[in-house]
Amino acid sequence: MVKSHAALSSLGKAHINYHAYDDVENMKRFDSESFQQYCQSKLDSCDKHVKFIKEHCVNNNASWGGNIVEIGSGNSKLLINLEQSGVLNSAIGYELSESRNRFAEAFCTHEGVSCIENVCGDFLDGEVTGNADLVIAVDIVAQLVSPTNPEAENKMLDWIYNQCKKNGFALFELWDFEKIKAQLALSEGKLNVWEAFSKEDPFEFCLATLSETGERDILWQKKFLKRDSTERSFFEHVLRPYDRDDFCQLLKRVGFAQTIVYEHWNDDQNGEAGEYIVLARK
Repeated sequence: MVKSHAALSSLGKAHINYHAYDDVENMKRFDSESFQQYCQSKLDSCDKHVKFIKEHCVNNNASWGGNIVEIGSGNSKLLINLEQSGVLNSAIGYELSESRNRFAEAFCTHEGVSCIENVCGDFLDGEVTGNADLVIAVDIVAQLVSPTNPEAENKMLDWIYNQCKKNGFALFELWDFEKIKAQLALSEGKLNVWEAFSKEDPFEFCLATLSETGERDILWQKKFLKRDSTERSFFEHVLRPYDRDDFCQLLKRVGFAQTIVYEHWNDDQNGEAGEYIVLARK
């Protein structure tokens, strides 16, 4: 049964990251055909994650029970794919954005899944059960949480560790931003980047402006141009770059017994520049 409920945030609501995705995947921008095409493209994009999880988590844990928690679950595409692949028996996905949560509910209904609970709220307010086989934090979500307040990084990692059962896993997808930081150094601290989206996306282009904020973090401002329209959409968020070794040390500090860094999801494909994956085991 798919559920949704609101929860108060433990993070600083004034921080821009808390509301960065407020209007993302607004159902009003989709008709029936474009919704179906978009959903399929999102499911396809998760195949690499599912393959990785099967190989490195499911097949590497004799006590795997299929209990999964995802923070920053967005439209729940990964959880849906995992359920359809027979990997997931029960799941909770935490997502702050109401528009993305509504999309996730429609997505789950469309795909006929029954084991996913979509929570519109802050994961830090969620119950810590300590029985998760896997906690997922992909799509650089950990790097969005950390800058929100001085305690957010430690609270996030403690929560993830405590949510895992013995021998459970935590999976992170991160960017080191090394190339971005090098480009910022050559462009007086400000960088503009164009991106084109696939035809299934209601937006055709994005102009992103990146700049440094303080000593550690990067401000990422995005302007989206809707396909065949003059409509524009804007949002901005702050991201915290992590060095591979430094992030692994943070995980070991909270108690994880093992951390492994992978440079891409599968051996047969290259990841995006600066992207890496960290798999931690309790």
